[in-house]
Amino acid sequence: MKICAWNIRQGGSTRIKNIVETIFEHDADIVILTEFRIAKGNLIQSALLKKGWHYQITSNPEPKTNGIMIASKLPFEYEETIVPSVKQRWLEVKMKENGVTLLAVHVPTSGDKWDKRQFWDDVISFAEKRKNDMAIITGDFNTGLPEDAEGTPFVGSEYITLLKQMGWVDAWRLINGDKKEYTWYSNVGNGFRLDYSFITQDIAKKVSDVYHSHSEREMRYSDHSSLTVNFDD
Repeated sequence: MKICAWNIRQGGSTRIKNIVETIFEHDADIVILTEFRIAKGNLIQSALLKKGWHYQITSNPEPKTNGIMIASKLPFEYEETIVPSVKQRWLEVKMKENGVTLLAVHVPTSGDKWDKRQFWDDVISFAEKRKNDMAIITGDFNTGLPEDAEGTPFVGSEYITLLKQMGWVDAWRLINGDKKEYTWYSNVGNGFRLDYSFITQDIAKKVSDVYHSHSEREMRYSDHSSLTVNFDD
Protein backbone atom coordinates (compact mmCIF):
# COMPACT_ATOMS: atom_id res chain seq x y z
CA MET A 1 0.00 0.00 0.00
CA LYS A 2 1.43 3.32 -1.11
CA ILE A 3 0.08 6.61 0.28
CA CYS A 4 0.95 10.06 -1.05
CA ALA A 5 -0.10 13.22 0.82
CA TRP A 6 0.27 16.66 -0.73
CA ASN A 7 -0.88 20.21 -0.02
CA ILE A 8 -1.70 21.56 -3.48
CA ARG A 9 -2.04 25.24 -2.46
CA GLN A 10 -5.39 26.94 -2.73
CA GLY A 11 -7.06 24.26 -4.82
CA GLY A 12 -4.48 24.19 -7.58
CA SER A 13 -5.81 27.16 -9.58
CA THR A 14 -4.02 27.30 -12.97
CA ARG A 15 -1.70 24.46 -11.90
CA ILE A 16 -4.30 21.68 -12.13
CA LYS A 17 -2.74 20.01 -15.18
CA ASN A 18 0.69 19.88 -13.52
CA ILE A 19 -0.81 18.63 -10.27
CA VAL A 20 -2.69 15.82 -11.97
CA GLU A 21 0.35 14.76 -14.00
CA THR A 22 2.44 14.73 -10.82
CA ILE A 23 -0.09 12.49 -9.09
CA PHE A 24 0.00 10.12 -12.06
CA GLU A 25 3.80 9.97 -11.82
CA HIS A 26 3.76 9.06 -8.12
CA ASP A 27 1.08 6.42 -8.82
CA ALA A 28 0.16 5.92 -5.17
CA ASP A 29 -2.67 3.59 -4.19
CA ILE A 30 -4.10 6.34 -1.98
CA VAL A 31 -3.80 10.07 -2.72
CA ILE A 32 -4.53 12.68 -0.05
CA LEU A 33 -4.80 16.30 -1.15
CA THR A 34 -5.04 19.15 1.33
CA GLU A 35 -6.08 22.66 0.28
CA PHE A 36 -8.50 20.90 -2.05
CA ARG A 37 -11.21 23.29 -3.27
CA ILE A 38 -14.56 22.55 -4.83
CA ALA A 39 -14.22 25.05 -7.71
CA LYS A 40 -11.46 23.14 -9.54
CA GLY A 41 -11.59 19.94 -7.53
CA ASN A 42 -13.94 18.20 -9.96
CA LEU A 43 -11.22 18.43 -12.64
CA ILE A 44 -8.80 16.59 -10.38
CA GLN A 45 -11.38 14.03 -9.33
CA SER A 46 -12.49 13.21 -12.87
CA ALA A 47 -8.91 12.88 -14.10
CA LEU A 48 -8.05 10.48 -11.28
CA LEU A 49 -11.24 8.51 -11.76
CA LYS A 50 -10.29 7.78 -15.37
CA LYS A 51 -6.87 6.49 -14.25
CA GLY A 52 -8.17 4.04 -11.65
CA TRP A 53 -8.69 5.99 -8.45
CA HIS A 54 -12.29 4.81 -8.30
CA TYR A 55 -12.93 5.44 -4.61
CA GLN A 56 -13.14 9.12 -3.73
CA ILE A 57 -14.37 11.28 -0.89
CA THR A 58 -14.00 14.92 0.11
CA SER A 59 -14.52 16.83 3.35
CA ASN A 60 -17.11 19.01 1.57
CA PRO A 61 -15.40 22.36 2.07
CA GLU A 62 -17.38 25.55 1.64
CA PRO A 63 -16.79 27.44 -1.64
CA LYS A 64 -13.42 29.22 -1.84
CA THR A 65 -12.15 27.50 1.29
CA ASN A 66 -9.67 24.67 1.78
CA GLY A 67 -10.70 21.10 2.36
CA ILE A 68 -9.40 17.56 1.88
CA MET A 69 -9.83 14.95 -0.82
CA ILE A 70 -8.96 11.26 -0.62
CA ALA A 71 -8.77 9.27 -3.87
CA SER A 72 -7.96 5.57 -3.72
CA LYS A 73 -7.52 2.56 -5.94
CA LEU A 74 -8.49 0.46 -2.91
CA PRO A 75 -11.99 0.39 -1.40
CA PHE A 76 -12.67 2.23 1.84
CA GLU A 77 -15.57 3.34 3.98
CA TYR A 78 -16.16 6.61 5.81
CA GLU A 79 -15.30 6.57 9.53
CA GLU A 80 -15.84 8.97 12.41
CA THR A 81 -13.86 8.02 15.51
CA ILE A 82 -14.63 11.42 17.03
CA VAL A 83 -16.62 14.44 15.92
CA PRO A 84 -13.98 17.05 15.01
CA SER A 85 -14.33 20.77 15.63
CA VAL A 86 -13.46 21.57 11.99
CA LYS A 87 -14.94 18.98 9.66
CA GLN A 88 -13.62 20.40 6.38
CA ARG A 89 -10.01 20.03 7.59
CA TRP A 90 -10.56 16.45 8.78
CA LEU A 91 -11.36 13.29 6.80
CA GLU A 92 -11.31 9.78 8.20
CA VAL A 93 -11.73 6.50 6.30
CA LYS A 94 -11.13 2.81 6.96
CA MET A 95 -9.55 0.64 4.31
CA LYS A 96 -11.69 -2.42 3.64
CA GLU A 97 -8.92 -4.85 2.65
CA ASN A 98 -6.54 -4.41 5.59
CA GLY A 99 -8.59 -2.58 8.23
CA VAL A 100 -6.22 0.40 8.46
CA THR A 101 -7.85 3.58 9.74
CA LEU A 102 -6.59 6.64 7.85
CA LEU A 103 -7.07 10.16 9.16
CA ALA A 104 -6.17 12.99 6.79
CA VAL A 105 -5.77 16.40 8.44
CA HIS A 106 -4.95 19.98 7.57
CA VAL A 107 -4.17 21.66 10.88
CA PRO A 108 -5.19 25.36 10.94
CA THR A 109 -2.51 28.02 11.24
CA SER A 110 -2.32 30.23 14.32
CA GLY A 111 -3.95 33.10 12.42
CA ASP A 112 -6.74 30.98 10.94
CA LYS A 113 -10.42 31.51 11.74
CA TRP A 114 -10.40 28.12 13.47
CA ASP A 115 -8.72 27.42 16.80
CA LYS A 116 -5.46 25.59 16.12
CA ARG A 117 -5.15 24.20 19.65
CA GLN A 118 -8.74 22.93 19.65
CA PHE A 119 -8.02 21.13 16.38
CA TRP A 120 -4.89 19.60 17.88
CA ASP A 121 -6.93 18.51 20.90
CA ASP A 122 -9.20 16.66 18.46
CA VAL A 123 -6.17 14.98 16.86
CA ILE A 124 -4.92 13.89 20.27
CA SER A 125 -8.37 12.50 21.16
CA PHE A 126 -8.34 10.48 17.95
CA ALA A 127 -4.78 9.32 18.64
CA GLU A 128 -5.69 8.14 22.12
CA LYS A 129 -8.65 6.10 20.84
CA ARG A 130 -6.71 4.56 17.95
CA LYS A 131 -3.22 4.11 19.42
CA ASN A 132 -3.62 0.32 19.72
CA ASP A 133 -5.09 -0.13 16.23
CA MET A 134 -3.57 -0.08 12.75
CA ALA A 135 -3.95 3.63 12.09
CA ILE A 136 -2.35 6.57 10.28
CA ILE A 137 -2.58 10.33 10.79
CA THR A 138 -1.21 12.20 7.79
CA GLY A 139 -1.35 15.55 6.04
CA ASP A 140 -0.28 19.15 6.60
CA PHE A 141 0.29 19.62 10.34
CA ASN A 142 1.20 23.34 10.10
CA THR A 143 3.35 22.54 13.12
CA GLY A 144 6.99 21.60 13.49
CA LEU A 145 9.56 20.51 16.04
CA PRO A 146 12.78 22.49 16.65
CA GLU A 147 14.81 19.81 14.87
CA ASP A 148 12.56 20.19 11.82
CA ALA A 149 12.76 23.97 11.54
CA GLU A 150 15.31 26.51 10.37
CA GLY A 151 13.35 29.29 12.07
CA THR A 152 11.15 29.44 15.16
CA PRO A 153 8.96 26.30 15.25
CA PHE A 154 5.26 26.87 14.65
CA VAL A 155 2.84 27.02 17.59
CA GLY A 156 1.85 23.58 18.85
CA SER A 157 5.12 21.64 18.83
CA GLU A 158 4.14 20.07 22.13
CA TYR A 159 1.31 18.20 20.42
CA ILE A 160 3.73 16.39 18.11
CA THR A 161 5.81 15.51 21.17
CA LEU A 162 2.66 14.18 22.83
CA LEU A 163 1.91 11.95 19.84
CA LYS A 164 5.37 10.42 20.19
CA GLN A 165 4.91 9.93 23.93
CA MET A 166 1.67 8.07 23.21
CA GLY A 167 3.62 5.62 21.05
CA TRP A 168 2.80 6.98 17.62
CA VAL A 169 5.71 6.76 15.15
CA ASP A 170 6.90 9.53 12.81
CA ALA A 171 7.11 7.44 9.63
CA TRP A 172 9.61 9.71 7.88
CA ARG A 173 11.98 9.67 10.87
CA LEU A 174 11.59 5.89 11.14
CA ILE A 175 13.24 5.49 7.73
CA ASN A 176 15.37 8.64 7.48
CA GLY A 177 16.79 8.93 11.00
CA ASP A 178 18.38 12.30 11.82
CA LYS A 179 18.33 13.54 8.23
CA LYS A 180 17.12 17.11 7.70
CA GLU A 181 14.63 17.88 4.95
CA TYR A 182 11.97 20.55 4.72
CA THR A 183 8.61 20.46 2.96
CA TRP A 184 7.75 24.17 3.07
CA TYR A 185 9.76 27.41 3.09
CA SER A 186 8.83 30.80 4.54
CA ASN A 187 9.10 34.07 2.62
CA VAL A 188 12.54 34.66 4.15
CA GLY A 189 13.77 31.23 3.06
CA ASN A 190 13.57 29.28 6.33
CA GLY A 191 12.67 25.63 5.86
CA PHE A 192 10.16 23.64 7.91
CA ARG A 193 8.98 20.03 7.85
CA LEU A 194 5.23 20.51 8.16
CA ASP A 195 3.94 17.43 6.33
CA TYR A 196 3.83 14.30 8.45
CA SER A 197 2.61 10.75 8.59
CA PHE A 198 2.28 9.37 12.11
CA ILE A 199 1.54 5.66 12.40
CA THR A 200 0.79 3.23 15.19
CA GLN A 201 3.21 0.56 16.37
CA ASP A 202 1.20 -2.22 14.73
CA ILE A 203 1.60 -0.73 11.27
CA ALA A 204 5.14 0.66 11.72
CA LYS A 205 6.66 -2.77 11.15
CA LYS A 206 5.15 -2.79 7.64
CA VAL A 207 6.83 0.46 6.48
CA SER A 208 9.34 -0.13 3.69
CA ASP A 209 10.09 3.42 2.50
CA VAL A 210 9.16 7.03 3.26
CA TYR A 211 10.28 10.00 1.20
CA HIS A 212 9.55 13.57 0.18
CA SER A 213 9.30 14.68 -3.42
CA HIS A 214 10.59 18.25 -3.74
CA SER A 215 10.41 18.70 -7.50
CA GLU A 216 6.77 19.78 -7.48
CA ARG A 217 7.57 22.50 -4.95
CA GLU A 218 10.70 23.57 -6.81
CA MET A 219 8.68 23.83 -10.04
CA ARG A 220 6.02 25.80 -8.12
CA TYR A 221 3.17 23.41 -8.72
CA SER A 222 2.59 23.99 -5.01
CA ASP A 223 4.43 25.57 -2.08
CA HIS A 224 4.67 22.15 -0.38
CA SER A 225 6.67 19.04 -1.18
CA SER A 226 4.71 15.80 -1.13
CA LEU A 227 5.14 12.94 1.32
CA THR A 228 4.95 9.28 0.28
CA VAL A 229 4.81 6.25 2.59
CA ASN A 230 5.17 2.69 1.30
CA PHE A 231 3.84 -0.27 3.30
CA ASP A 232 4.58 -3.92 2.63
CA ASP A 233 1.53 -6.18 2.34
